[in-house]
Amino acid sequence: MFGKAASAITKRLLENPTEKITDVSVFRTKGMKATDEDVLAAVDGEMCAEQAEKLRIIRSHMDSLEMCKANLESLILTTAEKYLPQLNLVMTVPGIRSFAAIVAWMRDGCKAMVGLTVTQEVGFR
Repeated sequence: MFGKAASAITKRLLENPTEKITDVSVFRTKGMKATDEDVLAAVDGEMCAEQAEKLRIIRSHMDSLEMCKANLESLILTTAEKYLPQLNLVMTVPGIRSFAAIVAWMRDGCKAMVGLTVTQEVGFR
């Protein structure tokens, strides 16, 4: 249910669960490997109201998760802004890009900074 074609077909099924799909050519995408006959065979059958409602709930839940993910990413990026010099340094490592650098810095760099702060405040060297 994650591909564009599958999502479009599911949306169409949920709009009118009692109406059979007879033409899937409108749902085709470039990367789609299944033939029209395969897709028609997959959607052949009837969907009862309970099944349709269950799918609506699942889709709503998936949409909510996507929104939570976007909100969390926004929070992470906003929080990471104050560490840009450190993150830029971490991103000089081959293969490390923004989120990997943020994860590495938040996991290891912040611990090191907390350790330094505690050491400085207590007076240990």
